Amino acid sequence: MYAALAEGGYEVAQSNVAFLLDQHVTHKPDEPLLGMQPEQVAARAADMFRRAAQQGNFEAELKLGDYHYYGQGTPVDLEAAVYHYRTAAEARNAQAMFNLAWMYAHGEGVARDFHLAKRHYDMAAETSTEAAVPVALALLEMYARQLYGGGGSGGQAGAPLNLLGEGLGFLPEWDTLLIIGLTITLVGVLVAQRQLLGAAPN
Repeated sequence: MYAALAEGGYEVAQSNVAFLLDQHVTHKPDEPLLGMQPEQVAARAADMFRRAAQQGNFEAELKLGDYHYYGQGTPVDLEAAVYHYRTAAEARNAQAMFNLAWMYAHGEGVARDFHLAKRHYDMAAETSTEAAVPVALALLEMYARQLYGGGGSGGQAGAPLNLLGEGLGFLPEWDTLLIIGLTITLVGVLVAQRQLLGAAPN
């Protein structure tokens, strides 16, 4: 029923069809659906997100950015991903702001620009309280890049943290180790501080 309404141009139906197809792509990426092969399912989801985005659905813009970034249902196109993330970010979508910041920090689809990355990370944190921890970790990773001059531009050296969704995405091994190390250090400092406060006389 949603598909029939979507073909008639009903935006809510388009976004609903896209969401249901995307769930299949996410959780059963190698399985066919309704006679469509997996790559056709992803392509159909991308098409529905595109239609919904054209009618002003900014969540669909965010998903289109993801589809272009990962090459789901469409070839990898980092510049297109930046375009869709920027459009969603302008609509005050915190995840899109974060993803755009990540792409600036890593020089993916745009020229690397740590100042713009910092600005978009800050905007994400201001827009959503849930973004505070992922933004803090991403900023630590970015400062480490600046300090050690690591990482080249272009390609998929990593992937943006999914701060409002289902996890941390796929990060390269050294990024993962850095984040784990910094997190353990932060937890250690907090525990030590609590113990010192607890031992202090009243």
